[in-house]
Amino acid sequence: MDLPARRGETPRFTPLAEGDFGLRVTAHLPGRATTLSWDWERSQVQTIPLWDAALAEPLPPIWRELSLDRDIARLPGGTDRLSALRDVLAGLPAEAPGRADLAALVEDFAAARGLMDAFRNAARAHAAAEAALARARQAVEDRSGAQREAARGALNTASLTAGRTGAEADRAWAAWRDAAQRVVTRGGG
Repeated sequence: MDLPARRGETPRFTPLAEGDFGLRVTAHLPGRATTLSWDWERSQVQTIPLWDAALAEPLPPIWRELSLDRDIARLPGGTDRLSALRDVLAGLPAEAPGRADLAALVEDFAAARGLMDAFRNAARAHAAAEAALARARQAVEDRSGAQREAARGALNTASLTAGRTGAEADRAWAAWRDAAQRVVTRGGG
């Protein structure tokens, strides 16, 4: 039987001959209904961006100007691309070229994802502390006498809390940036 040759594909069976006619193969049939399967394999490239290409800077230096809901998800480690990378890694044979590099990238990406989640929590805590600080400031302005002094004490506490949560968010952002830098560097960004 002659099969047409397929450009860019390699047969996973052994042909008897190869030429202008394509591939010549033989099959010994047992005399009953039989399905013949001629498997081919071809190289495939799947591009999975590590961050949103629309970002001017994948590692912005300041987090306070970002929208937690809109912008954070577009950064390295901030999206669901990790599951896509893990699926590709799981589908690669152990001896596939570049598998070790992809495994290292997935590991770095997972670390960045965990740090992104920690940053997100810290940034939300800071936003809540900033809102409490604004309410405490307003309470000081709205009160007088002994109530004003109590409101000032609450304002001082709210100010310290906002400062502490801001510093924690800054540290979490710096940790994420370090991990994301490894992802960007390894991913060719």
